[in-house]
Amino acid sequence: MVTHKKAPWLVLLFLLTSPMAWALDSITPAESDQPYTAYFKSVPANTHTLQTIKAAEQTLWQRVNENVISLGVTQNDVWLKIELSNQALQPGEYVLDLHYPYLDSIEFYHLDGDNILNKVSTGDTQPFSTRPLDFPTFAFPFNYSASPESALYFKISTLGSMEVPFSLHRKDSFFADKKYSLVIYVAIFSILSVMAIYNLFVYTAIRQNIYFYYCGYCLGAIGFIATVSGYGYQYLWPESPFIQKISAIGFNGITHTLVGLFTITFLSLERFPRLYSWVATLTGCAALSSFGALALSYDTAFKISMLTNTLISLSALLAGLYVWKKGDRVARLFVLTWVTQFVMVIYTVLAKTAVLPLGEITEYIVPLSAVVVVIMLSFALADRIAILRQSSLLAQESAVKHLNRFRDLFENAIEGIFSIDTTGNWLSANPSLLRMFGHTDLEALQTDFISRSQKELSKTSLASIARITATNSTLEGHTAEFERPDGTRFWASVNARYLEPENSTPYIEGSMIDVTSRLAFEDKLNFLARHDSMTNLFNRRAFEEYLLEAITEGQARKTQSALMYLDLDQFKVLNDTCGHSAGDKLLTQLSSRLSMLLKPNQILARLGGDEFGLLVTDCTGKEAKVLADTVLETIRTFRFRYSDRDFAIGASIGVVSFRDEHLTIETLLSHADTACFMAKDLGRNRVHFYAESDEQIRQRQSEMEWVSIIKDSLRSDAFKLMYQHIKTNSNPQGGHHYEILVRLITPEGKAHSPVHFISSAERYGLMPDVDTWVIEAYFRWLKNNPEHLRSLSMASINLSGHSLGDERFMSALESLFKRYEIPPHKICFEVTESMAITRLDKTLDFIYKYKQLGCRFALDDFGTGFSSYAYLKELPVDFLKIDGFFVRNMMSDKVDLAMVKSIQEVANTIGIATVAEFVENEEALMTLTDIGITYSQGYLIHKPQALESFTPLNELGTLTQEEKH
Repeated sequence: MVTHKKAPWLVLLFLLTSPMAWALDSITPAESDQPYTAYFKSVPANTHTLQTIKAAEQTLWQRVNENVISLGVTQNDVWLKIELSNQALQPGEYVLDLHYPYLDSIEFYHLDGDNILNKVSTGDTQPFSTRPLDFPTFAFPFNYSASPESALYFKISTLGSMEVPFSLHRKDSFFADKKYSLVIYVAIFSILSVMAIYNLFVYTAIRQNIYFYYCGYCLGAIGFIATVSGYGYQYLWPESPFIQKISAIGFNGITHTLVGLFTITFLSLERFPRLYSWVATLTGCAALSSFGALALSYDTAFKISMLTNTLISLSALLAGLYVWKKGDRVARLFVLTWVTQFVMVIYTVLAKTAVLPLGEITEYIVPLSAVVVVIMLSFALADRIAILRQSSLLAQESAVKHLNRFRDLFENAIEGIFSIDTTGNWLSANPSLLRMFGHTDLEALQTDFISRSQKELSKTSLASIARITATNSTLEGHTAEFERPDGTRFWASVNARYLEPENSTPYIEGSMIDVTSRLAFEDKLNFLARHDSMTNLFNRRAFEEYLLEAITEGQARKTQSALMYLDLDQFKVLNDTCGHSAGDKLLTQLSSRLSMLLKPNQILARLGGDEFGLLVTDCTGKEAKVLADTVLETIRTFRFRYSDRDFAIGASIGVVSFRDEHLTIETLLSHADTACFMAKDLGRNRVHFYAESDEQIRQRQSEMEWVSIIKDSLRSDAFKLMYQHIKTNSNPQGGHHYEILVRLITPEGKAHSPVHFISSAERYGLMPDVDTWVIEAYFRWLKNNPEHLRSLSMASINLSGHSLGDERFMSALESLFKRYEIPPHKICFEVTESMAITRLDKTLDFIYKYKQLGCRFALDDFGTGFSSYAYLKELPVDFLKIDGFFVRNMMSDKVDLAMVKSIQEVANTIGIATVAEFVENEEALMTLTDIGITYSQGYLIHKPQALESFTPLNELGTLTQEEKH
């Protein structure tokens, strides 16, 4: 048989992990006057027979001075010779007991000279019936006739530890000599059985798993002790050597699985996730190791089982110590239990290794330790119950305190707290709810709800609340309208739950909050989310939703619609002449004039600065032409008066007629935009219908023209760097702080801002090249101006969203930082809000990478999309640049002022600095400073200039007012 003791370290490991592992694995001390002489000889396996071993010289045999042969793990056979010729040995029947149950093969010979009087072949790999005596270990009876040549020979083979303790007994007293061992094991089995049965009854009564684990541990311990003591083989599976082989590992795995489950439950390790996961994982491994001998070699299965059991036993002890250290008194006896077990096992190990004297108690100390563990765990369970009971009493006291606190909360809560029956009648209401409804007591509230006005409104609401809550068990965020006795109405947000107490009528309890002001504010915000804040027309987002709906309806109903794209002519002249405020007033007045032309099937929206969209559903091409001409004539005849001057403007209108084509929003807008550009190219102030040929012309004349110009400009360095100072609103300026801008210089010497060429650059993938040129040109300028670099606090550089995910740009940017040795903390990259949200994943990757280097980031044009706030938490930026449309009009528009304040409050809460753009007058600057805006940027501060003629901000005071603005 392949036993469970494969090497000395495994023996020690097994002792430290199994409280039953050394049962019956001991020797009997040598007696002073032995009635026989014993010798042994270790030889290579299967190299000697009885005849050859008898012929060996006596000098080759080793005298045994004690009643044990211990060779550790050996592959050799051991021959044991016992000479019986001794005057102290009287003739009669005797039994030679090899007191070790794990020996694979034993050949027993009783000789008188050359005559073999008896021969027996048995071992742990053979059925129990091959043993000459019905005894857990190997007992061999023989008849001694006082012959001087009488001797006993044993050939012993085993793959495990070669331990052969032997003793001689008279046959008539053998079982009497050994009955004390049986009594001890019967006592051990009885105690474990009683504890198992008792805790099984407890588990059946209260259904707490910890008692089931305890019961299982007791039964597993019984099975393991029965296995390693030999009693299991003797009484339970005498004809099954295979079961004897796997039972030790099986029962050992089961006991340690239950140790793990008991530890998790007893110590409530769910409170400590990492510790719980560790012990639970080991418990699962212990459970799997129970089946190891079925799937693996016994040697491998044993090593896995021992390693797992070692870890789980030590983990149980360490977990107990950890929980005890955390202040949980439940763990104190649990820890003491495992410490006691380890002390008893260590004593046995020291005795087995001859460090301590070896006595009869050694045979039973570890099996008895199982009983001690079971009893002490029982005390630990009792202690746990007492502690939990004490905790329960404390919890009851706490519950009373909480009840009193709840009563105070009910009386003093800001929100209204109530209870109603299932038909919607008031049962209780706290003072806040009574005040909300304009009453002073519950009776007045109940009476009011029976009156006519409340029946028409509130009664219906309460009945609806009761019905929905009873159906769904809970109600969250339900909004209902109520009326007070004075006729004023208000909206309340209701949260409620349905309760069905035992032996009581079901009812509903909940809370109310007056949300009238909040709903009004949300309506305002929703309006702002879908409307242009200046003209109150629909914004681009809402217009695209209507356009998508029109496309879908056209495809379903086969109806024709029209899309018009309006771009005002000569609008820039007004802006440049009179300023942006004049342009804003013109747009407001013109929008009002155009809105008067609209019919129910017509949607007008502001798509950009001076660009409008008009959607007309159920409209033929002729009808669209008539309407477009009407709109154009309205704009032509419109006169705007400002500063005693009259201004006339025109418009270029592009029209796309569509029906059931499978078009996208982007395609339709692109076609309309193309038609609008054609109207401009044909002389402006006219209407042009989209045609495929127009698209081709547009592509040739506009986009490709710009693509060619951009490529030529990149090759010839025809771009020019500009800068615009950014001023701090509170602290003194601590170094240069500005934004880098770029202009494209055509061969004719005309400077173009990015607004003219950026769309073509983005569409044809040229923006990464443009951004790379800007950064390299600026870094090179800094390298050539080291004094300026030392005085630089921060420079902001705009990046296109198309560059963030471009591998060539990313590689070039890393190289530029290294080549020009620019400190990353002096550079702030600006990303527009719309691009950041559209390419959120690439934006985040870019920001995280370069923030680690020290770069800072700003979110540009913030506030143009109402979804801005939702993404602030995800974008780890350092600055918010508030869109100039809010700043420019905030002194005359309370909504714009509120938006600026709101953005500042949110930024301040998150810890982000703010930059206000388009600061054009001192009054706006003072207001921004009072609000708490960190920095200001605009024509009041500084008009963009060429970087090559850089002038510090503190020296700009010498410039004339005209030069500034």
